[in-house]
Order: sequence, then C-alpha cells, then structure tokens
Amino acid sequence: MAETRWPPWPKQRDKLYAIEDSIGYGGFFMSLEATQGTIDRAVRTDWWKKRTLVRHVRAGYPGFGMSGGNRADPTHWDILFHAARACERTLWHEMTHPLVASRKGTTEADHEWDHGPNFVGAMLVLYRRFRMSYEAGLLQAKFDEQGVRYVTEDKVRWVIDYPHG
Repeated sequence: MAETRWPPWPKQRDKLYAIEDSIGYGGFFMSLEATQGTIDRAVRTDWWKKRTLVRHVRAGYPGFGMSGGNRADPTHWDILFHAARACERTLWHEMTHPLVASRKGTTEADHEWDHGPNFVGAMLVLYRRFRMSYEAGLLQAKFDEQGVRYVTEDKVRWVIDYPHG
C-alpha cells in the first residue's frame, strides 16, 4: 500500500497557502485607508520601482485575498481583500504578484506556476524588506520542512527583468 503523505496535496501553491495560514496573520489593518497607506509607502520606494512597472496599487473590498493586474495599463494593480483577511500576511502575499512574472491565466497549471519557486523567493524578500523578518524566517523553515521550492534572493527574477513589448 502506498504511503499517505500529509498534507495530502502535492501542489506547491496548496502547500504555500497552508504554511502561510499556519504562521498567523501578522497585524490586521483597521481600515481600508490604513491598508492603502501601507501599500502606498511600499510602492513609492526606489526598491519597488527597480523591480516592477507597477506604480499604483489599489486595495479594495470585497474579495478573497486576490490580486490582479490591469492589462490595459501595466502600471496599475488591484488587490481585493475580504475584510476578515485584511492583514499583513495577505497583503505581502498579494503584493508579491506584481513584482514577479505571472501567466495571469485561469488554468490549474497557470495558478501553480504563479506560486512557484520564483514567487516564493520574492515573497520572502518582500517580507524581510517590509518589517516581517521574523515571519519570513518561520515561513522559510516550514517551506524547507514541507518541500516548498523557492529561489534565493540573488536568483529572483523580478518582472522588470523580463523584456516588455
């Protein structure tokens, strides 16, 4: 009989979500304005500008903790939160998406690729960059334990590294 592994899902994305949930949420934002203020401070940094074309990130309700670009204007990005998940962990996860290349597709393979080793490595960098170093350490230890793949900071391919055309 085959050995049953726990958790039973083999997908990188599912492992990533489960591990993120296991470390807690960080601080919760008391309002949409507070969330937007944190976003704006991050997007205005030179560090951000060197990694993506996105210059405007807008937070809004309702949502499930999802983000999406604007195909008509690559400088804009939207993050939709469910009010109960308006926390630092969800924010930094979603803020990673506009920093790394994404397929922006709807298939399972697209979603898996969008949460692959490059995304996870970039997310760890983002956590450390924006005052969540302790949580980054917890995540990295659990990623190692559960076999979640990630690249090191020097190997992250930021979206700005890809040719635009």
